[in-house]
Amino acid sequence: MPLLPEGWVPAGLTPTYINATSFSFTGNQTAIVAKQRRVRASLGSAYLYGYVVSAVYSTVTTVTVKWDSGSLTSALSAVDMGISDSLNTDIPQQFQYFLNVKDPRFGAVGNGTTDDTAAINNAVAYLNTYGGGKLFFPAGTYRVSLITVTTNITIEGEGIDKTIIKRTDSATGGVLLVNARNLRFTAIDITFDGNRTNNTNQAHTVTVVTGVFEVLFERCRFTGGKGYGVGLNIGDNNSNKISNGLRRISMCQFDNNDGYGLQCTQENHIHLLDNEVFSNNSGGVSISWYVFPPVTGSQQNYLISRNKIYSNQGSGLFILGYYTGGTAQHLIYGPRPSANLNFQVDANQFYLNSSYGLAVQADGAVVTNNLCYSNGVYGQPLASVVAGILCNSAGAIISGNICKQNTGYGIDAGGTIYSTISGNYIVNNAAQTGGGFIGLNVGACQHSIVSGNVLENNGGASGVQIDVPGSDGAADASFDQLMTAMKITGNQISLSTATQIGIDVRRLADLVTVENNTVNGFSDNNNIIVTTPGRVVSRGNTFSSNGYLGALIPSAATLIIPDAGEYFVVTGTTAITDIRTFSQQTYYRKVLDIQITNGGSGYSPASPPVITISGGGGSGATAIADVSNSGKVVSVHITNPGSGYTSLPAITITGGGGTGASGTAVVGCNNTRGRNFTLLFLDGLTINSGNNIVLPVPSIAATAGSCMSFIGQFNILYQTSRTS
Repeated sequence: MPLLPEGWVPAGLTPTYINATSFSFTGNQTAIVAKQRRVRASLGSAYLYGYVVSAVYSTVTTVTVKWDSGSLTSALSAVDMGISDSLNTDIPQQFQYFLNVKDPRFGAVGNGTTDDTAAINNAVAYLNTYGGGKLFFPAGTYRVSLITVTTNITIEGEGIDKTIIKRTDSATGGVLLVNARNLRFTAIDITFDGNRTNNTNQAHTVTVVTGVFEVLFERCRFTGGKGYGVGLNIGDNNSNKISNGLRRISMCQFDNNDGYGLQCTQENHIHLLDNEVFSNNSGGVSISWYVFPPVTGSQQNYLISRNKIYSNQGSGLFILGYYTGGTAQHLIYGPRPSANLNFQVDANQFYLNSSYGLAVQADGAVVTNNLCYSNGVYGQPLASVVAGILCNSAGAIISGNICKQNTGYGIDAGGTIYSTISGNYIVNNAAQTGGGFIGLNVGACQHSIVSGNVLENNGGASGVQIDVPGSDGAADASFDQLMTAMKITGNQISLSTATQIGIDVRRLADLVTVENNTVNGFSDNNNIIVTTPGRVVSRGNTFSSNGYLGALIPSAATLIIPDAGEYFVVTGTTAITDIRTFSQQTYYRKVLDIQITNGGSGYSPASPPVITISGGGGSGATAIADVSNSGKVVSVHITNPGSGYTSLPAITITGGGGTGASGTAVVGCNNTRGRNFTLLFLDGLTINSGNNIVLPVPSIAATAGSCMSFIGQFNILYQTSRTS
């Protein structure tokens, strides 16, 4: 299609000069002088070119114009309107400017050796005079040092395997810089090659600065970013951010860049759809902006869907923003306020990335229907902390995802608040190395629900399927918050060994409900373990290890029952004088935990304070402090519970550069608070009141086939009913 010889039509109206940038028409002419439309003003025999900034009607229509050069004068006699404006939808597409980059007036060659930079930039400049248009690149390889676009331009090729724009061997810049602030840019069917093999200068392959109004990349390839260089870099930390534009990248390929395939920094309203991102050295896709203190909502409203992100060094998709302050070296972690708001990540595939498959840290994250497998590298320290999916978020929905065969966690949702984690399939994660890894981690979560998930054989021989610790992290990765108000319900859990654990509620978790879960395992005591001193309600759970009926327990002077369950069958005739749960027996006269009563201030995460446990009649207990980057002691890891403690030992916290921290020891495990259970006696025996058993009489002779029910309060079991 040839370049139109004329790009102007008369306005048909008499203009009235106002000032150097404005004129008026009588009547309401706002439909004719739409924003961004090109304008040509006649000043005697001279012309002045520009585009409409605004058109406002009151009694007349006042038109303000940004002139390409020069100023309006009282010599104004006529105004023509451009017909080649891609922003004006009233102008038919056939009247928009179309220019072949090989037009002899500009002379691009595309032979793979000639430097076409000047020719292409001249063609772009020509379109700029008409407010933009389409620049067509026929099949070929165009060598460039840097193409710069500043107006409404569409560049289009014949396909990523036919049209290639490639950086020269000596170029210091990238291939393309889109600097059209407040305007639009489109690229279709082109490969952008940063030529990392032959060029030693670091650069992004393509950069789109912050503030471009609308961006569309479709069926493009971004490759060869050098050094820190990414394939496509959107954003430049400039404060001129557009809040209502849209940037869409669809059906594109990002591969073999030294940096990320795609990086977005301080941008809003981005849709990433149907792309393929692989073999990039820093990671697949990064969406982050480091600034301290963090700016709430630095990046908002992303839709990331139907992408394949795989075989990248680092994470497949990393959306960084779970911090409330600190520095780049010492983040203060927390879910709110968040740098990222409203992210939807749906129906993507993440696999064979060397770190996280998917990491999302945002306020308002919807992570659904993703397939995430074989991420992380076995045999490296990295394997102990990465996950198929990491989601530290507020107000999140994590649902319908498949996470399998990742080297660490299946899903790590540590620190998440006001969220729902449901309907995920989490299987065979960390199964090769074992070591007690975790299927689903909800450490330090608050006001959230974990429901309807399916978990199987995560963490190897001693793996935990759902880990529910009150605190989360260690050293400078500690979160400032502790768990409260969690509901773990309706999950289907299958264990592969007798040493795997179904659900583990521990480390100061409080106000936790564990109900209606099914655990298919081998050991009654490992189905659900409760060791937190906090308030836990466990009810309605069923276990295949006892045939879904009730654990079979031999009678003993100290009867040991599992931490969870409401119905137990007792065999034998030995008199019972005490009843303990499995964890009560495990931590009898041992230090279970330390509750921090004052976190203090000024402590160093790199050199935490020393915890000393003394007195209480026992010995051997040791612990390590967890210090967050806010400088306070958040929690304590018990490294050895010791033994023989008959009263609470004293806790002292010294060193570490800070002051004011204090804590109280928790001796023994009280996990019967509010618990109801029933004992069925197959044989006759005697139950004696005393220790932690309170009966209405000193002893009761239970006959064979009788039942006795108890409720736990204050570490005491009170008989509530019995049948004979």
